[in-house]
Amino acid sequence: MELLVAVALGLLVSAAAVAWLTSTMRAAWLRTRQAQTHEEGRFAMTALLRGITQVGSGDAGGEVAVLGHRCEAGSCVPPLSGFPALNARVARSDVLTLTRRNKDAADLTWRWYLHRGLGEGQRELRRCNPDGECATMATGVASLAWRYALPDVERGVRYAMAHEVQALSAWHRVRGVEVQLRVRAAPSLRPAEEQVLSFRSVAALPEPLP
Repeated sequence: MELLVAVALGLLVSAAAVAWLTSTMRAAWLRTRQAQTHEEGRFAMTALLRGITQVGSGDAGGEVAVLGHRCEAGSCVPPLSGFPALNARVARSDVLTLTRRNKDAADLTWRWYLHRGLGEGQRELRRCNPDGECATMATGVASLAWRYALPDVERGVRYAMAHEVQALSAWHRVRGVEVQLRVRAAPSLRPAEEQVLSFRSVAALPEPLP
C-alpha cells in the first residue's frame, strides 16, 4: 500500500514538474517572439518613415505629390493608376502613393500598402519602387493606417483621413504623414495568447530642392 502511495505521489510530482516546465518554456518563447516582433516592427517603421522623409533623394528633387487610396473589395478609390494588378493584392487598408520628379523631368512613384495573405495574421507591409518591384518590410501585420497633415489656421496642423483629404481636394496641401502600424507578435498561437504591438509616428514630407 505504501509503495502504491509513493508511486502515485511520484507521478503527481512528475506531472507538476512537466506542466511547470512546459509553461516556463512557452512563456520564454512568447517573450522571445515578442522581442523579435518588436525589432521587426521597429525596423519596418524606421524604414517606412525614412522612405517618406527621403523619398527620391539623390535622384529626384522636385516637390512631392501625395495621394492616399482607400482600398477594399478588390478596388481602390481613387484608382491605382499604373498598377492595375495591385488593386486585387491590397488588403483592406489605405495605400500611400508618393510621386517626385527627377532631374530628367520624369515622375518617380513609390507605394506602401498591406498585401493580402492567407489569413488576417498573414498580411505583409510592402513597398513598391518606381520600377514596379515590391519588397516586404514586415509580416504578420494586424493593421496599417495613415493620416495626412494639413495646415490649419487655428491649430497649426490637423490630421485627416484619406477620404477627408479627397473630399476637400487638398492633396496638394499635405505636409506630412502620420503612420499607425500594428503587428501581431505571435500569429500562430491561440487568440487568447496573441499579442499585438503598436507603432505610431509622423513623417514630414521633404521640401523641394533649390
